[in-house]
Amino acid sequence: MSSAAIDPLALRFDRFELQPRERRLLVDGSPAEVGGRALDLLLALASRPGQLATKSELLDAVWPDDEIEEANLAVQVSSLRKVLGGTLIATVPGRGYRFMGQVEAVPSTTQPAVRHTLESDKTSNRSVQPPVLPAPLPPKPKLIGREIEIADVSGALSIPGLVTLTGPAGVGKTSLARALAQQFSPGVVWVDLAPLRDGAAVLPAVARALEVPPSDADPAGSLAHKLGKRLLVLDNSEHVVESAAALVHQLLQVDATLHILATSQVPLAASGERVHRLGPLALPLDNDTLDLHLGAVALLVERVRAADHRFHPGPQHLPPLRDICRRLDGLPLALEMAAARVPSLGLAGVARLLERRFALLTGGRRDAPARHQTLQTALDWSHALLSPDEQELYRTCSVFSGGFTLDLMVAVASEGAPHSAAAGPSPAPEELLAERRWALIDLLAQLVDRSLVCVDDGDPPRYRMLETMRDDGRQRLAAAGEGVALRSRHLAALADIGRRYLVAPRARAELKAALLAEHDNLREAVDWGLAPHAPAASADVVNMVIAAAVAATFSSWRLDALRWLD
Repeated sequence: MSSAAIDPLALRFDRFELQPRERRLLVDGSPAEVGGRALDLLLALASRPGQLATKSELLDAVWPDDEIEEANLAVQVSSLRKVLGGTLIATVPGRGYRFMGQVEAVPSTTQPAVRHTLESDKTSNRSVQPPVLPAPLPPKPKLIGREIEIADVSGALSIPGLVTLTGPAGVGKTSLARALAQQFSPGVVWVDLAPLRDGAAVLPAVARALEVPPSDADPAGSLAHKLGKRLLVLDNSEHVVESAAALVHQLLQVDATLHILATSQVPLAASGERVHRLGPLALPLDNDTLDLHLGAVALLVERVRAADHRFHPGPQHLPPLRDICRRLDGLPLALEMAAARVPSLGLAGVARLLERRFALLTGGRRDAPARHQTLQTALDWSHALLSPDEQELYRTCSVFSGGFTLDLMVAVASEGAPHSAAAGPSPAPEELLAERRWALIDLLAQLVDRSLVCVDDGDPPRYRMLETMRDDGRQRLAAAGEGVALRSRHLAALADIGRRYLVAPRARAELKAALLAEHDNLREAVDWGLAPHAPAASADVVNMVIAAAVAATFSSWRLDALRWLD
């Protein structure tokens, strides 16, 4: 032993020692009979203990130049288990494998032993260098489609103060924050606030991360001193936003040169905050080809490839790729869950089953937070943060198709919504309507801040829900038993626009534009108003359809209006 050479690449776990340079495995100090491919596979797994190695990654690492079926991977895993036992390599069904041993990098002792292999490399001239898998960091897959956002927020972080990443659930705020943190050279202190039950735990959580005693007489001063030039990341701040904002304010009062990055579904509203709204990934255009390297399509293709290395997108895949990306609004979390279903259902099957997206999209990563294990739990987390009034308006907004104006929302959300003469009740007093209007505007602003409702840059602006949020809102609408009442008011509000268009010649141009802008809402209101379950809605439907037919005479949806009229 004293004359042995030192090999710095050895990995020791349990009673085994893996020597990549020698290409052998020692069991209790003696060489074991392990095939060359199995040895490569073991090295690929043991080099990233505790982390999921997907089948695609392992196939690329062990057979880099060959198209090999997944069954070969299972054969090699089986041969390794005969040597290692059944507990060191865990199977993650449908995904890949995870090495469960505690691995220690140690100097190894090179012994004059013969390498034992069960398979030959006679037909291969490949190098005997160990396979290389992605580095352990970052813990999530590589970021796709966020080059512009990384550049923008990196520039913002170069200036001291608070930068907040906001966006809806599943849009990738934490992933972007991880990518930004890796680029921050002075270092990073990461504090995940999601597990905290209330705001009182925010300061202690940051103190623990910075190793500041909780009994410190000047906690803000000590935290700022310990943080120094490093970046403080407050991840998932939305449920403790007031406490997070207060702590940030205190820290910057002590030292205005600190760099702080927060992720939250709603801005912290702290002094000097710079908010960067993170939207969904870019959606594919209506053309005959798709750029497989940009936006939502790039992410979907990459994740499908990770789940099934045999997937190679071709022209036949373009329609379902486009359909899936659009119907999932380009939300990264939803796209990743859809990709996990492709190996078993195929692209077309996934696209077809998206009518039941919340039942389908349950394939979250096992190492993801509980709130991101399914698409529904991600939205439940967001919904639980709303006040009862905000939850009610969230359900109301799900009634609209193709977006809505502020006036249309107020009309539908108010009990005193405008009704046609045949619809019955008189409007509420003027002052009550004005008070209700301002209350609804404030509530809508909260939903916009929380990224549950989007707003365009038009004048006046239009608002809309992403289809994923809209489907969730409609489910909650049905569960609350409010569907009939809200759809009746939706229909009545649109009919009122049509009635005023027909009887108000001075405002006809303005009202015509308003009516034509609601094409999608009109289509949905007509379909519902003509259904058997719609109570006493016929007069509203007739008024609305007549007005639509007149307004649409020279428009692209004239045929729709004539069909409705018929």
